Amino acid sequence: MTAQEIELIRQLLEKVNRLERRIGLVDTLELASGGGVYTNEEAQDAVGTILTDTATIDFTYTDATPSITADVKSDSIANTMLANMAADTIKGRANGAGTGDPTDLTATQVRTIINVASGADVTGTAITALATKTPPVDADAVVITDSAASDAPKRTTWANIKATLKTYFDTLYVDLTNAQDAVGTILTDTATIDFTYTDATPSITADVKNDSVTFAKMQNIATDSLIGRDTASSGDPENILLNATLEMDGSGNLRRAALTGDVTASAGSNATTIANDAVTNAKAANMAQNTIKGRVTASTGDPEDLTATQARAVIGAVGLTGAENVAGVKTFTDGISLGNETLTVYDEGTWTPALRFGAATTGITYTTQVGKYTRIGNRVWVHCQIVLSSKGSATGTADISGLPFTVASGLQFTSGGVVSFAAGFALATAGFSITCVAIQASTYLGMYVYSATNGTTAMPASNMLATSECIITVTYFV
Repeated sequence: MTAQEIELIRQLLEKVNRLERRIGLVDTLELASGGGVYTNEEAQDAVGTILTDTATIDFTYTDATPSITADVKSDSIANTMLANMAADTIKGRANGAGTGDPTDLTATQVRTIINVASGADVTGTAITALATKTPPVDADAVVITDSAASDAPKRTTWANIKATLKTYFDTLYVDLTNAQDAVGTILTDTATIDFTYTDATPSITADVKNDSVTFAKMQNIATDSLIGRDTASSGDPENILLNATLEMDGSGNLRRAALTGDVTASAGSNATTIANDAVTNAKAANMAQNTIKGRVTASTGDPEDLTATQARAVIGAVGLTGAENVAGVKTFTDGISLGNETLTVYDEGTWTPALRFGAATTGITYTTQVGKYTRIGNRVWVHCQIVLSSKGSATGTADISGLPFTVASGLQFTSGGVVSFAAGFALATAGFSITCVAIQASTYLGMYVYSATNGTTAMPASNMLATSECIITVTYFV
């Protein structure tokens, strides 16, 4: 029999012996040398030789004390005490991942490690479907793999297994009378493990002490993260990650990340600064209609929403207390002081001159029909140009309507003007000239013809042709 086979059987016998001791199948075991009972010292040595370290507990047997100690190994309690595992995962280390901490493996990773194809029947369905035989008898057989024959399947009987186990156990175990008490007396608590030996049961329990699990013994966590719990309801601690608003400062302190954008602040600082040009009109406080940002309150302070009156006071507009827009004319109720005079109105714009005969415009069309004006106070200057493309069919005396402001009432306000250019008129070859005046209390210019013989008379339609044109400038009072 090979050394590997002997070791395998030894381990199996050891487990069977422990089971037999639990259920009372073995009352005493004789010495391998032929009888007798071990002393406490011998029993302690015997127990010391079979102490086996596990993945989480490191046993130490000291014969001189005597004592047995057990320490929790670093990085060994993650899955048992802290970390839950996702459904359908197995603890292990993935193929090709190298040496390191255990991880929770998927089914695919596990199949790679144990070299089992996806879908393979590794559940023992064929075996579990067989009828149960309890208890086995000596002639019963089981199938094993022969490690000395490339793990080829072989058959052996239950009688052979029992004989092999007995032979092996006889070399290891002796009468354990008082051995439990001997072991119980040497159990020694550590900084992390609290042992309890109960003779009546008998049982030995080991509990992890409160506050004894140091950072080194806890599961590793990612850098810049905390231990807490985010999942609803009570449960195991979790690894809490930081979002972009929080960060670590490199010295073990948690702080708010730096603020950027319209409002800035250094990381971990509560001193905020509004960036230049960041406060747009949309971000500023709403303003009432017809108000202006400024400040009239004495001393330096916050901006205020000023009324028109307050704004005029700030800019020093003397005598200016209000403004209205009446028919496109800007008026100032108290006027603007200009030296010894007060200006109450100023306006400029365009107007449309319209030729009429007998106050009618039937069939009149234009190539050019434009006009401009300027008003300062109670005086209006108008300028216009008319070029006809048809004089139409209306009859009577000629005038030009459409003045931007009504002429002041009273004959004294009938104002004259200048016809600076005229062409295409049916007048005598010499001694005639064209004039025009702003007719009081109206919005039109009267057209007149002057001759040395007849003086000034209203221009009849017959004096104008289909292509007549003229340029006129007039000033009048309103």
